[in-house]
Amino acid sequence: MATNTFVSGIRVTDASSNIFDFPLMPTDKGGVGLVIEPRPWEPGDPLRRWRIPIHPFSGGLNIDRLSGDPATYAKANADATYHGLLLFPPKVYSLTAANADHIKLIPFDSKIFIIGGRYVYYFDPATNTVTEDEDLGGGVSAVDATVFNSELIIACGESTKIFKRTTAGTYTQASDNTYAIALGVVGSYLWRAESTNKVSNCSSTPLTLTNWAPASPNQYAVGDTTYAVKSITDYGGIPWVGKGDGIYAPDPQSRFKNQAPQLFKTAHVDNTRCAFVAQGSLWVPSSSGLFQIRTGRSKKRGPEITFRPDFRFWVRCGVEYGDFIYMVVTDEASNGTTFICKMGVDTHSETVGHDYIYQEWARLDGSSKAYCLAVITSGTNPELVTGYGATGVRYLKLGRGGGRDTDDANYHFGTSMTLETGVMMPGSDLSELSTLVGVDTLCDFSRTNESLTVSYRWDSKTGAESYTNLLDEAETGGGTAPITGVGWSKVSRYAAANNTGRFLEVKLDGSAAMGGSADAAVTTNDTTLTDTRLSLTTNCLIGATITCDSKTMTITSNTATVLTGSGWSGGGNPGNGDAWSLDIGGAGTIRPAIREAWAHGYSHPEHTDVISLGIWAIDGAEVNGRMTGISASECARRWRDWQNEGTELLLEMEGYERGRNTRVLVKKVEVTNVLATPGKHPAQTAIGDMVKVSLVRVDRQGAYADA
Repeated sequence: MATNTFVSGIRVTDASSNIFDFPLMPTDKGGVGLVIEPRPWEPGDPLRRWRIPIHPFSGGLNIDRLSGDPATYAKANADATYHGLLLFPPKVYSLTAANADHIKLIPFDSKIFIIGGRYVYYFDPATNTVTEDEDLGGGVSAVDATVFNSELIIACGESTKIFKRTTAGTYTQASDNTYAIALGVVGSYLWRAESTNKVSNCSSTPLTLTNWAPASPNQYAVGDTTYAVKSITDYGGIPWVGKGDGIYAPDPQSRFKNQAPQLFKTAHVDNTRCAFVAQGSLWVPSSSGLFQIRTGRSKKRGPEITFRPDFRFWVRCGVEYGDFIYMVVTDEASNGTTFICKMGVDTHSETVGHDYIYQEWARLDGSSKAYCLAVITSGTNPELVTGYGATGVRYLKLGRGGGRDTDDANYHFGTSMTLETGVMMPGSDLSELSTLVGVDTLCDFSRTNESLTVSYRWDSKTGAESYTNLLDEAETGGGTAPITGVGWSKVSRYAAANNTGRFLEVKLDGSAAMGGSADAAVTTNDTTLTDTRLSLTTNCLIGATITCDSKTMTITSNTATVLTGSGWSGGGNPGNGDAWSLDIGGAGTIRPAIREAWAHGYSHPEHTDVISLGIWAIDGAEVNGRMTGISASECARRWRDWQNEGTELLLEMEGYERGRNTRVLVKKVEVTNVLATPGKHPAQTAIGDMVKVSLVRVDRQGAYADA
């Protein structure tokens, strides 16, 4: 039997501002029937644990991971091309053509000729060097070039006659008035733009003026004279002529019509420059994006459609090789680093709404522009070569033959890698607060000089906020961030306690330099370093630079254990037993790699109070000495009615959220007949109904449980 010497109660105001007082059921402990229990607003675990995959990354660039793209990332300098494997980017080698101003790279005579300005250079894949081939003369500036009938034809503008170079290395300038601002080969014909919008062609001997048709002044007109011709490209066996306001193709009457009307509305002097054909389409760079052109259709299909954060895209040039299209991309705001984008068809639907996957594959060394890109296959390995800035040349090795080029023993990796996942939602929605416990990675960073650091940040506003390193233990404040000496093992890194946020980003940073630690296995002479612990593929390290005891040497050949060069810097040799390293992060399958990464933590959703009350329903009930005026039957009926109608009630209860409105919904009503002492006459007992009411608080002022 419940007893109480003083009956307290609650006050309820309904939607019509009617006020009702209800006594609380006394308990046998001297209190009243009242329980307040905080619970998640949405029923479930008050601390929902999660473990979300950070991998894979083979879906390429995307603005975030909020729209059903769990295989993408926001930014990178890494090779995520192959599903289930995150690798370092390729090693990018740097050369300088001192007097060049690159506008075109032309594979010719087993070399790549670098066209631009007064001087012609070539890149030789046999030696990986750049050599000046010809000084075209004072006042001469080459503007385009192409190979026609086994000769290199060089255009030098409207007022300088064209040149040709034979495979014997002989340069000849036209004596006739043959001028060109753009060149292109279409089938068996060489096409030129002689002036702003006038084009013609010849079938042989382009240095002879009479071989060009139609003859001046009856050349084909391409658009008006507002913008000059920038490119002539063979697509489908006809000449496609690029200008600042569009890409033009001839109809059966040789009238050139604009096939990219979007560019007419967004004209720019550099639009259509370096247009290229790849994977059955014509690709047209422009200030507003890269357009994929097919007969009767022009659509934007460049990496700009990924909306990668903090980057103003302009695809400058591209080339197809194997299964991929490689493109040089610059940031028009000059904030982001110029990079080579590796683009492939999305054959496994790893993206949402994109036909292609765009990998931020290899960053160059700054924000300078690059207008030319080519592949040369005459060396041991295919090599991708690009101009960079005013005089720079950058190149990297590709894999021999088909298949996964990163497994080729001659393939060189860079020494640093970074990848940012972009925004992820660990909770059920972005308004839900979450806490990161840590990140697990399955990786191989087992060799000398290899390390991986994992970091995180919450709720980035500008994208420039710093990341916080995860540590091997986060309790003492003295944990270690880098992961080293690990070969295909799960490694965990942890965040400090009480980190919270709504949207999470994780960053992976790797460093590597092939090498060997100090050991008696290391010996040197004036042109070699031997490390008997090695097991290399013959000549897989050609072109890499070795450093040992502050001396350097470029490798010209190698065996399984011996690295050979032309000689150490400064002469002599470093001595025996010293540590050494290369300027590459790996070669072929000797490389650091990441297979999987998982973030784990918990979310704590918005809470509310569930209030359980025992209402003493008895005729003549009082609350603190005042009659309630509510009969026992009416008491139960009113609570059932409020539950049925879903009425929000204003609740006043002693000791609970005083000083602010507290609104509740009736979740549950139960009526039980009980024997109790009502409190007015302690020596007497009475039989009445206990109305068990469960209420859910509805907070409409964002002040739940505030002090």
